[in-house]
Amino acid sequence: RGEGCELRAELATPTMQQVRFGTLQVGEEVTRTVTLVNRSRRALEVDMREAADLLSAFSVNVNLSKQQAPGVPVAVLRAREAVEVSLTFRPTRRVFPFSEELFALLSSRPRALLMVHGSCHAMDVRLETEAVPFGPVVLNSRATRRLQLENNGDVGTRFEWDPAQFAPHFAIAPLSGHIGPAEEVTFEVAFAPTHLSRD
Repeated sequence: RGEGCELRAELATPTMQQVRFGTLQVGEEVTRTVTLVNRSRRALEVDMREAADLLSAFSVNVNLSKQQAPGVPVAVLRAREAVEVSLTFRPTRRVFPFSEELFALLSSRPRALLMVHGSCHAMDVRLETEAVPFGPVVLNSRATRRLQLENNGDVGTRFEWDPAQFAPHFAIAPLSGHIGPAEEVTFEVAFAPTHLSRD
């Protein structure tokens, strides 16, 4: 003789259903912790390996306070027992805004638990080319070329050239300034040779 038992696990409070990391910079770290409670009358296994794999693409790590092995978010909860789920957002690169549902396998049955939101702003500043060809230039004359700096990131930054690195034959302007997100700065590179050279 037996009795059916509903598998029921839920967050300790409804406010935990939305985990918001906000907007971080590269190198910053934020951890949010929610509590999952086994409301069943028998033990159940909580398996978050698939969720951890999915969220790792967004630089989010998932850990359980009672997990059976380090780095493996799997735990067995006795009836009425709780486990803390730690979500750590530690971006090492730009992460576009995301909203992802976190699922857990509760004794092999999938269950949506909460939504995870976040983003990471980063600089993405680069020159349009790595070389500025001048070709042959007449001695004691001056040739100029344009060089473009592009900021495809979310964060503005300052730039500054060292004029000593260009001397004595080259010069660049402007030497310093600021480039904002989604902006471009055009430099003028001048070549004014004062002696003959095959380079």
